[in-house]
Amino acid sequence: MIYVGIFLVVLGIVSIFINVFNKRKLFNIKATQTFKAKDIYDLCESVKEEIGPGSFNKVLEVKGFIRSDNPLIAELSGQECVYYSMKVTREYEEKYTAYENNRPVTRTRRGSEIISSNTQSVHFYVEDDTGKILVNPNDASIDGIKSVDRFEPHTSNTGTLRFGNFSLPISISSGSRTLGYRYVEEIIPINRRVYVLGEASDSSGELMVQKPKDKKETFLISLRSEEEIIASTEKIVKLSLIGAILGLSIGIILIVISIINNDF
Repeated sequence: MIYVGIFLVVLGIVSIFINVFNKRKLFNIKATQTFKAKDIYDLCESVKEEIGPGSFNKVLEVKGFIRSDNPLIAELSGQECVYYSMKVTREYEEKYTAYENNRPVTRTRRGSEIISSNTQSVHFYVEDDTGKILVNPNDASIDGIKSVDRFEPHTSNTGTLRFGNFSLPISISSGSRTLGYRYVEEIIPINRRVYVLGEASDSSGELMVQKPKDKKETFLISLRSEEEIIASTEKIVKLSLIGAILGLSIGIILIVISIINNDF
């Protein structure tokens, strides 16, 4: 019982961190003003004239369509995009020895291992009805779309694994039996409507939206609308609060009962 109590307390503490993180995210989204591309350039120019180049910094939101002259080609789906994150996982089963009544028993268990992963991104523009603004997606929280989620049964222990533009030589040892490979990919495709929350700055010599210097600020790139993001984040805040209250209260009660009953 005490181990269940400890688990629930840990779960409650994790829920507190999730709650605090998403509360801050929710506040930043609601408190940040949306700017048109032209307004950002005009504001930057006024600061440049008054203080000098490289001095403009403002946390803001931009909304529009993703544009890129040199998009990436996603490794698994082959789609044009400005960001992709892919992962290939080998799923297998293996035999192991367990002991029952001090006697060895051979059993089979399933497992998985990541055999390849890759994340790539490029700068892109957000275009609205007034112009376009450059975005540097490095270190952003990405909320894209899943372009691939597929399991392919295993056929051979040797040769080359191929899926889309992805290829990998494979040679699996005889210690386990490969069941197959799962391919998962998330992308930010071009020409889609996007929401970006970040800091507009000309400190690099070129005006762009990038990761804010203040760590308390949020850097988010999402294909969902601001309203959808707020709704889902509010739901996470409520659920994590409930999880924190239930996890801590029930967990502490179970731990106290275990200590009183010497149930270790």
